[in-house]
Amino acid sequence: AKSVAGRLEKNLEQRQGILEELINQKDKIDNDTRLLLDVYLLSMESLNNMDKGIKGNPEFISKRKQTAETNFRTFIHKYPEDDYVKAEYIEWLNHIHGPQVALDSLHSLATERQKKLGFYISYAASLELEMDNIDAAIALSHKLKPLMLDSSYTSYLKLKTEIYLAQDSISQAKKLIDEVVQIDPNHILAVRMQSEINQK
Repeated sequence: AKSVAGRLEKNLEQRQGILEELINQKDKIDNDTRLLLDVYLLSMESLNNMDKGIKGNPEFISKRKQTAETNFRTFIHKYPEDDYVKAEYIEWLNHIHGPQVALDSLHSLATERQKKLGFYISYAASLELEMDNIDAAIALSHKLKPLMLDSSYTSYLKLKTEIYLAQDSISQAKKLIDEVVQIDPNHILAVRMQSEINQK
């Protein structure tokens, strides 16, 4: 919980305090939790470096990627029903190896139950868009829409924004991403996307 709070904390000093506290406690936790914490500590360190204006050196970047891929893989094969860590693992595979590897892994690793969850549908659609498969992404968006049962859910709107961008419908994309950010001002990816759309 503290590592999640640390990754969401915007204040550098507060985040550094959480990071130091976690480093001091990491030897007290079990091996499976340590697999995850080691990845999250590197994420927090990366955020701190960015806030300090320190560019990530190749050695640190490589260590972070390798730790994330190895630790998450180990964890999700031991706990295949865990939805959240498996989702993070697939995101890292996309970051490291690209959308095709990530999409193949999603289809291979996700259980039938997980494939019906909002994240797995929306992320599969995003990966399809990265490979210019707009029709496949649209089909997945139709599967996602009925799952958005709460007005605070932003996955469908964000996905539709991505689809409109892929179709060069900038004005439509702007309307939707503005709505996403209004619902969730702390949605880091949406805020970044909003900035990019505004520039366009």
